[in-house]
Amino acid sequence: MAIKLVVSDLDGTLLNKLSRLDIRTIQAVNALKERGIMFTFATGRTDLNTWYYAKLLNLDLPVIACNGSLIRYPFSDKALYQAFLPEEAVDSLVREFIRKQNDFCLYTPDAIYYPAVSKTVQRFCFYNRLASTINVPQIKLINFDTWSQGRTNLCPELTVKIYCHAPNEEARQHVIQLTSQFPNLIAVKCARAAVDIMLSSSDKAAGVKRLADSLGISWSEIATFGDEANDFNMLSLAGQGFVMKNANKKFIQRLPNAIVAENHNCHGFARAIYQYIL
Repeated sequence: MAIKLVVSDLDGTLLNKLSRLDIRTIQAVNALKERGIMFTFATGRTDLNTWYYAKLLNLDLPVIACNGSLIRYPFSDKALYQAFLPEEAVDSLVREFIRKQNDFCLYTPDAIYYPAVSKTVQRFCFYNRLASTINVPQIKLINFDTWSQGRTNLCPELTVKIYCHAPNEEARQHVIQLTSQFPNLIAVKCARAAVDIMLSSSDKAAGVKRLADSLGISWSEIATFGDEANDFNMLSLAGQGFVMKNANKKFIQRLPNAIVAENHNCHGFARAIYQYIL
């Protein structure tokens, strides 16, 4: 069956190592649209952290953000879906991260909260500099230490995701173990040194399904691109999954039906689009 919708991860997949869209990627997305094939992102990022790329690609479909916990139209408050974490769980996890001096960030639909120890916030500052060059809204960054002073509940209102820096396997397992205390939450590796905490019902595949249902499209008519553990389900369920060559070799082996696309630094997305879809 012909592909009607292409959904791609951003980091390590659509973007190069400098977190930029190269010209061949932009041309490939434009070529999809010329053929009537729809395109959007599915990312662990907040959608506020994608609008720079959305503008470069003239994106009009909702962005599947925060691993499916937030599905929202670009440059808009109009959401197709939102799922918020339980306040008690966020409060408990944050207190442990503070005790351990972990680098963590709390994502809401409107802002990202970061502690003073955070180095991750530098990435958001880099993005904001990019956004300023083409006059798109920047991410609202809120210092968690200042915000939390005098508060008894350390959960910002409408938290959709927790990001936690986990530089090694021991750190990842610690975050996973902490999260397992809450049966409706799940911790998923989202990068080589990071774990995302979200509702167990909100992963990228669920987000793709929600968007596809709104468009009247079936899984067999969808192609997905990704490179990390949080992409696994959407790569497995799509009519055609594409796993990037730069992904972990064991991860690639878990996806025997996926096509291995070239490295994200070698126009892997664009090459696969022209070779297999257009």
